[in-house]
Amino acid sequence: MARTKRKRKQTKKKFSWETLKKLPTVLVVILLAAVFVLGVLHEMGKIDLSKYFAGQVVSEKAQVPEGYENAETKVHFIDVGQGDSIFIETTGKTILIDAGEREYGEKVTDYISALGVKKIDIVIGTHPHSDHIGGLPQVLDSIEAGLIILPKIPDEMVPATKTYEQLLTVIANKQIRAVMASDTLRFDWSDSAGGQLSFEILGPLSDEYTDLNNFSVVSKLTYKDVSFLFTGDAEKAAEDDMLYYDKDVSATVLKMGHHGSSSSSSAAFLREVSPLAAVIQCGEGNSYGHPNEEALKRIGKYTERIYRTDLRGTVVVYTDGETAVAGFERAS
Repeated sequence: MARTKRKRKQTKKKFSWETLKKLPTVLVVILLAAVFVLGVLHEMGKIDLSKYFAGQVVSEKAQVPEGYENAETKVHFIDVGQGDSIFIETTGKTILIDAGEREYGEKVTDYISALGVKKIDIVIGTHPHSDHIGGLPQVLDSIEAGLIILPKIPDEMVPATKTYEQLLTVIANKQIRAVMASDTLRFDWSDSAGGQLSFEILGPLSDEYTDLNNFSVVSKLTYKDVSFLFTGDAEKAAEDDMLYYDKDVSATVLKMGHHGSSSSSSAAFLREVSPLAAVIQCGEGNSYGHPNEEALKRIGKYTERIYRTDLRGTVVVYTDGETAVAGFERAS
């Protein structure tokens, strides 16, 4: 993974040592001391001098990483505040996982439409919490969908919410084929050059969970040597089941569970995933304290490439099946 290159802007007038010599001695000492302190803080990671020196302009818009302009597979982690929405764009299939709260339905719809997508082949509503499925009714009402995958929830736990009712109503009205999530579900296809892709369901693996989060549909996209693991809000109980049943959760990029909550991304689970990068979808200044500091420490043992939508906005990962590069909506 690598960050997009930022363009440098030449300043019209540069500061020179000749200018420095003309300053009073006291001001020179103060200036040099300030530069020294700033340099130390930069080395400690407390500040980023690149934002202020060398005439560098920090990009405020997403840029396609150099060399990936024609990448056939892109995974868009759409910024929907304190919620999840992931759009997978490949040659052969398109997949949408969640669509944030209801108020983000229009944003997700517009985002997908702007990509020129007329049909979403597979839609997943990971679990019936509003920050995941709230925006799906508007998306499904606006863009054709071939199939929707939902978790099987015990009758006594099915939420009697307007949000969930609206989703089921749109599915019925649009006559969208709906199936219950099963770890036997797998889809295989090829890119334009014959490279193989697969998308499989890994969980949930039990109908005895006591928390709706653990019923989250967990899925994995594999494109040659690069893979993505999407965990919804799955917590430790669901993670433990995937490990117990020996599911292949190893992945290049991990979408951390439950917005980086302490109850997800356990040490044992992360050890099996061993990601090279992680994405956390959470809202700026959210009241839940996501992402949790302990969860960040756990993932930090595996990678420094932790991309957060509260800091970066929408994150897009481009891959050719051999390498993967991330592009961002805004600088951190």
